[in-house]
Amino acid sequence: MVKKHVNPFDVLAVKPNSERILLSLCDGAGCVGLASRNCGMVFDRFIAVEQDQTSKLICNNVNDGKEGIPAPDHDWHNNICDITGDDIASLGTGNIKLVAWGAPCEDMSLLRLLRKPSATGEYNPRPGLAGPKGKVFLECIQIMGWVLKHKPRCELFVDNVVFEVLTDD
Repeated sequence: MVKKHVNPFDVLAVKPNSERILLSLCDGAGCVGLASRNCGMVFDRFIAVEQDQTSKLICNNVNDGKEGIPAPDHDWHNNICDITGDDIASLGTGNIKLVAWGAPCEDMSLLRLLRKPSATGEYNPRPGLAGPKGKVFLECIQIMGWVLKHKPRCELFVDNVVFEVLTDD
Protein backbone atom coordinates (compact mmCIF):
# COMPACT_ATOMS: atom_id res chain seq x y z
CA MET A 1 0.00 0.00 0.00
CA VAL A 2 1.33 3.42 -0.97
CA LYS A 3 1.16 6.01 1.76
CA LYS A 4 -0.34 9.31 0.60
CA HIS A 5 1.50 12.51 1.55
CA VAL A 6 -0.63 14.55 3.95
CA ASN A 7 -0.11 18.27 4.11
CA PRO A 8 -0.19 19.16 7.83
CA PHE A 9 -2.11 22.32 7.04
CA ASP A 10 -4.91 20.35 5.37
CA VAL A 11 -5.52 18.54 8.66
CA LEU A 12 -6.21 21.76 10.55
CA ALA A 13 -9.75 23.03 10.30
CA VAL A 14 -10.05 26.01 8.00
CA LYS A 15 -13.07 28.18 8.59
CA PRO A 16 -15.09 29.28 5.58
CA ASN A 17 -13.84 32.60 4.19
CA SER A 18 -10.53 32.28 6.06
CA GLU A 19 -7.04 32.43 4.64
CA ARG A 20 -4.01 30.23 5.18
CA ILE A 21 -1.29 32.80 5.81
CA LEU A 22 2.47 32.29 5.84
CA LEU A 23 4.00 35.19 7.80
CA SER A 24 7.75 35.57 7.31
CA LEU A 25 9.55 38.13 9.48
CA CYS A 26 13.05 39.29 8.47
CA ASP A 27 12.27 37.39 5.28
CA GLY A 28 15.55 38.01 3.46
CA ALA A 29 15.59 36.25 0.09
CA GLY A 30 12.32 34.42 0.70
CA CYS A 31 13.78 31.00 1.44
CA VAL A 32 10.86 30.07 3.71
CA GLY A 33 8.48 30.47 0.78
CA LEU A 34 10.68 28.29 -1.40
CA ALA A 35 11.08 25.66 1.32
CA SER A 36 7.33 25.63 2.00
CA ARG A 37 6.63 25.11 -1.69
CA ASN A 38 9.21 22.31 -1.89
CA CYS A 39 7.56 20.62 1.13
CA GLY A 40 4.17 20.74 -0.58
CA MET A 41 2.61 23.24 1.80
CA VAL A 42 -0.23 25.37 0.49
CA PHE A 43 -0.98 28.94 1.53
CA ASP A 44 -3.40 31.58 0.28
CA ARG A 45 -1.17 34.50 1.26
CA PHE A 46 2.58 34.86 1.77
CA ILE A 47 3.41 37.97 3.81
CA ALA A 48 7.13 38.69 3.59
CA VAL A 49 8.36 41.46 5.91
CA GLU A 50 11.78 42.67 4.77
CA GLN A 51 13.54 46.06 4.59
CA ASP A 52 16.28 45.32 2.07
CA GLN A 53 15.22 46.04 -1.52
CA THR A 54 17.71 43.63 -3.10
CA SER A 55 16.47 40.82 -0.87
CA LYS A 56 12.90 41.63 -1.90
CA LEU A 57 13.82 41.36 -5.58
CA ILE A 58 15.45 37.97 -5.00
CA CYS A 59 12.42 36.83 -3.00
CA ASN A 60 10.08 37.86 -5.83
CA ASN A 61 12.13 35.88 -8.35
CA VAL A 62 12.37 32.77 -6.17
CA ASN A 63 8.68 32.87 -5.21
CA ASP A 64 6.77 33.46 -8.42
CA GLY A 65 3.30 32.57 -7.16
CA LYS A 66 3.21 29.00 -8.45
CA GLU A 67 2.72 25.61 -6.81
CA GLY A 68 0.76 26.49 -3.67
CA ILE A 69 2.70 29.53 -2.50
CA PRO A 70 1.44 32.90 -3.73
CA ALA A 71 3.82 35.66 -4.74
CA PRO A 72 5.12 37.47 -1.64
CA ASP A 73 3.20 40.42 -0.25
CA HIS A 74 5.86 43.01 0.67
CA ASP A 75 3.31 45.80 1.11
CA TRP A 76 1.83 44.74 4.46
CA HIS A 77 4.89 46.01 6.40
CA ASN A 78 8.55 46.66 5.58
CA ASN A 79 9.90 46.79 9.13
CA ILE A 80 8.99 44.31 11.85
CA CYS A 81 9.33 47.09 14.44
CA ASP A 82 6.25 48.75 12.91
CA ILE A 83 4.00 45.71 13.39
CA THR A 84 1.45 45.98 16.20
CA GLY A 85 -0.90 43.59 17.92
CA ASP A 86 -3.76 45.23 16.01
CA ASP A 87 -1.98 44.49 12.72
CA ILE A 88 -1.82 40.81 13.65
CA ALA A 89 -5.46 40.80 14.78
CA SER A 90 -6.50 42.36 11.46
CA LEU A 91 -5.23 39.25 9.65
CA GLY A 92 -8.09 37.29 11.21
CA THR A 93 -8.41 34.79 14.02
CA GLY A 94 -6.84 31.50 13.06
CA ASN A 95 -5.64 32.59 9.62
CA ILE A 96 -1.89 32.60 10.25
CA LYS A 97 -0.77 29.00 9.84
CA LEU A 98 3.02 29.44 9.87
CA VAL A 99 5.27 32.15 11.28
CA ALA A 100 8.93 32.05 10.33
CA TRP A 101 11.81 34.34 11.08
CA GLY A 102 15.53 34.54 10.69
CA ALA A 103 16.43 37.64 12.69
CA PRO A 104 20.00 38.95 12.25
CA CYS A 105 22.40 37.01 14.45
CA GLU A 106 25.45 39.25 14.67
CA ASP A 107 24.92 40.17 18.33
CA MET A 108 24.79 36.50 19.36
CA SER A 109 27.37 34.99 17.00
CA LEU A 110 30.62 33.46 18.22
CA LEU A 111 32.35 34.95 15.19
CA ARG A 112 32.22 38.33 16.90
CA LEU A 113 34.75 37.04 19.42
CA LEU A 114 37.37 37.21 16.67
CA ARG A 115 37.32 41.01 16.70
CA LYS A 116 39.95 42.86 18.67
CA PRO A 117 38.69 44.92 21.62
CA SER A 118 38.94 48.69 21.44
CA ALA A 119 41.74 50.54 23.24
CA THR A 120 39.26 51.65 25.91
CA GLY A 121 38.20 48.05 26.52
CA GLU A 122 34.53 49.01 26.34
CA TYR A 123 33.76 46.80 23.37
CA ASN A 124 31.30 43.97 24.04
CA PRO A 125 31.68 41.55 21.12
CA ARG A 126 28.46 39.66 21.92
CA PRO A 127 25.81 41.95 23.38
CA GLY A 128 23.16 39.27 22.80
CA LEU A 129 19.54 40.35 23.00
CA ALA A 130 20.62 43.75 24.38
CA GLY A 131 22.38 44.62 21.10
CA PRO A 132 20.65 46.28 18.14
CA LYS A 133 20.35 42.99 16.19
CA GLY A 134 19.33 41.10 19.33
CA LYS A 135 16.47 43.56 19.80
CA VAL A 136 15.15 42.53 16.37
CA PHE A 137 14.97 38.96 17.68
CA LEU A 138 12.98 40.23 20.69
CA GLU A 139 10.58 42.05 18.34
CA CYS A 140 9.96 38.76 16.54
CA ILE A 141 9.18 37.08 19.85
CA GLN A 142 6.70 39.84 20.69
CA ILE A 143 5.00 39.43 17.31
CA MET A 144 4.81 35.67 17.84
CA GLY A 145 3.04 36.33 21.15
CA TRP A 146 0.40 38.35 19.32
CA VAL A 147 0.04 35.61 16.72
CA LEU A 148 -0.44 32.94 19.40
CA LYS A 149 -3.13 35.08 21.02
CA HIS A 150 -5.16 34.82 17.80
CA LYS A 151 -3.95 31.42 16.58
CA PRO A 152 -2.75 29.18 19.44
CA ARG A 153 -2.01 26.23 17.13
CA CYS A 154 0.16 28.17 14.71
CA GLU A 155 3.37 26.54 13.55
CA LEU A 156 6.69 28.32 14.19
CA PHE A 157 10.04 28.13 12.43
CA VAL A 158 13.00 30.15 13.76
CA ASP A 159 16.49 30.25 12.28
CA ASN A 160 19.38 31.71 14.28
CA VAL A 161 22.71 30.82 15.86
CA VAL A 162 22.95 29.01 19.18
CA PHE A 163 23.46 31.55 21.95
CA GLU A 164 22.74 29.50 25.06
CA VAL A 165 26.09 30.50 26.60
CA LEU A 166 24.86 34.09 26.82
CA THR A 167 23.38 33.46 30.27
CA ASP A 168 21.78 36.91 30.56
CA ASP A 169 19.62 36.11 27.54
